[in-house]
Amino acid sequence: MIISKDNYYSNNNIKQKNSSHYSNTIDAFLSHYYPAMKNAPLPKEVATVILEAIKNASDSSGYLFRYIIGEDSKTLADAKKNLSDSELHRFISNWLLR
Repeated sequence: MIISKDNYYSNNNIKQKNSSHYSNTIDAFLSHYYPAMKNAPLPKEVATVILEAIKNASDSSGYLFRYIIGEDSKTLADAKKNLSDSELHRFISNWLLR
């Protein structure tokens, strides 16, 4: 079950409780989190990749340590591969808190 930001706040009174130094950061994170959940891969896509991983596990030449599912995963994997640690940290911070 996906809960919308508005629903979450109203159900749990988070806005009233969350008047700390972290309020803006949490709001920025949630503004990315909820759209990301809407764009998450379908369970069928995930199951297909899991089956692929199981099949590949029996063949050491086809085995992968990571299986990328969904556009966000592809973006992060590419960034991790192509950026230095400090650039990656900046990229993730900007991407999550945009």
